[in-house]
Amino acid sequence: MGLITQNAPEGDDSTSQTWLSRAKTSAPASFLGTELVGTFAVQTWETDSGNLALIHPLTATSGTTTAYRALHQHHGENLASQYACLVIPQIRTQVIHPYTPRLLARDITGHTEEYETSWQQLALVLGQPAPYWFHQLRDRDALSGWYPGAPPALVPAADIATPVAALTELAAEVCWYLARDVRRRGHRGVSHNIDELRKEASAGGDAAHLVLGALPAPLQWPDPEEPPEMIRRAGWLTTPNAATYSPTGSPTSPRAGTQARTGTPAP
Repeated sequence: MGLITQNAPEGDDSTSQTWLSRAKTSAPASFLGTELVGTFAVQTWETDSGNLALIHPLTATSGTTTAYRALHQHHGENLASQYACLVIPQIRTQVIHPYTPRLLARDITGHTEEYETSWQQLALVLGQPAPYWFHQLRDRDALSGWYPGAPPALVPAADIATPVAALTELAAEVCWYLARDVRRRGHRGVSHNIDELRKEASAGGDAAHLVLGALPAPLQWPDPEEPPEMIRRAGWLTTPNAATYSPTGSPTSPRAGTQARTGTPAP
């Protein structure tokens, strides 16, 4: 099964006026490094037409508005002199290529509305494939240490929408189980998505125009065994984070009961 997909916007002539469609390059863009701005990893590329920011969110954020606000707060009125265009890979995927992430862009001046672009278009502007990190692999150190031509970093898979740091800081057995189960599911999911992405790339899809910034590190532990019911119940009552996560939808979780009654998955 693919990632979350979303219909592409209906075609119009507006994208012909975007910075990405007008940008020209006579040589590969220069990579100026990665800066952590709030909850975003901002990779700056210097092109013949101005600087481009390739932004990877470090939380479950989508769209360009939040990233634009974070950069505007960071740079103030100098934002327009720092960047010509912001490009943000999405967790949602393309319709035609269901394992290739969508790309949203926003120009700083001129065409300031959010618009969709492709990895091929981005590669044409940069003069090389752009890097991409699946959201389960967005490790701050790996992102900060990346450079063009670098091999994919090996990092533990962890879903940015379900952080495990708060769980592992607690000593309860159920917390260790939840943390290891989150990592196991993240590793399994991102490994499958990478395999499918590579298939789309080999078939000539848009994924052929990106490079992976990271791969999931091998799991160091076998699949965790679920704690006994009495320990699970005690853990759910004492662990605030557990109230927002249920690996099996078990009724031992207060939220699982709500899920069963309403039919709405817990966030």
